[in-house]
Amino acid sequence: MDSIRKLMSNMLTEREIIIFLLIDSGMSYRDLATRLGVSHGTIQNTYELAKQKLDRFAQAGFFSSPVEKVSKKQ
Repeated sequence: MDSIRKLMSNMLTEREIIIFLLIDSGMSYRDLATRLGVSHGTIQNTYELAKQKLDRFAQAGFFSSPVEKVSKKQ
């Protein structure tokens, strides 16, 4: 898990990591938007950008479980 977090920190911004991990833990876009003081759309856009970045690495064979895990929740 530490290697995945290190990889994520090298390819995602701090905000993308926070949003991705909180959505992964079960927080809704709306709850997260309220908590961070931004719009629902901002959260959704940031999450989708982070997911696209992670999907590219998963397709390259670096890892698969974090992306698949979150995709199944949506």
